[in-house]
Amino acid sequence: MTVRQQKRESGFTLIELVVSIVIAGILSTFLANIIATPMQAHNAMARRAALVDVTEHAMRRMGREIRAAVPNSVRTATDGNHRFLEYIHTVDAGLYRVQASGAGTVYTTGDGLDVATSDTTFTSMGPLRHLLFRYPDALGGNPDLRVVIYNVNNETIYTDFSNDNGNGLISRQGLALTDNYNGGPEQLITLVAGQDFATSSPYQRFFLVDYPATFHCDPDPGAMGAGTGLLTMFWNYHNEVLPHPYAPVFAADPFTDTGGPNETHKTVLANNVVGCEFRYDDATNQRSGLVEIELQLQDPHTLNTVTLLHLIHVESAP
Repeated sequence: MTVRQQKRESGFTLIELVVSIVIAGILSTFLANIIATPMQAHNAMARRAALVDVTEHAMRRMGREIRAAVPNSVRTATDGNHRFLEYIHTVDAGLYRVQASGAGTVYTTGDGLDVATSDTTFTSMGPLRHLLFRYPDALGGNPDLRVVIYNVNNETIYTDFSNDNGNGLISRQGLALTDNYNGGPEQLITLVAGQDFATSSPYQRFFLVDYPATFHCDPDPGAMGAGTGLLTMFWNYHNEVLPHPYAPVFAADPFTDTGGPNETHKTVLANNVVGCEFRYDDATNQRSGLVEIELQLQDPHTLNTVTLLHLIHVESAP
């Protein structure tokens, strides 16, 4: 056989080709596993980080809102798997003048608050800058704002809020602010109607409030399936029937939009909720209360869960 014939007949046999394909397949599978494992781990970590971020964002929002609660207005309720936390939101606070300044000052009579009579005006000893920042229309009159004086429990304030009758510890809806009253640094607060406050504050403190708000956690929305629960915030339900923690509560959407300035607002703070708890340790009037929030979210794809606990100190001195 010539050399040219040997070269023409050289090559792979069928067995060699099959062995090569098998080895290449084994190597490819091995390399794919090496590459896929860290990629899967990275994706799982990214999903978990996103879950933690959503949970932390919801808790930060709740903490920011709850810290602005009127002292002793926080209350919680449970109905089956539903969890509720309600409070009344504070816009600003200050010290009220008990009586007018004496002769020779820039103040005139009528700027002190008399809680024993149906009073309509009083002055704040110091500027209410947070109020004007949030509600600049207060200088011309805001129909939603109210004054709260010396709230010591989380029952009376809601009853008075709902009654809106000029008696109790919270004024009727509506007030106007006069800046630099009589040329001085104080601000005059004029109520929409006379208010006979239930009691005076030993510290002469008052709070300006705008609306109640409720956090509603529903970890089990029924036919929607596991991991599809919602944490929702409702607010601005001025003229609605306020939720009560000891009454049978709430359909899935407990508040009805009324339209106009008193329209109820809501926003979803977190989805994929599978568990939650709201606890409130009310304090004496000399120290802070403590709100405990426990929130559990689940990734609907991997079914991994994240549980976070958040503690919020709230003022309780009225």
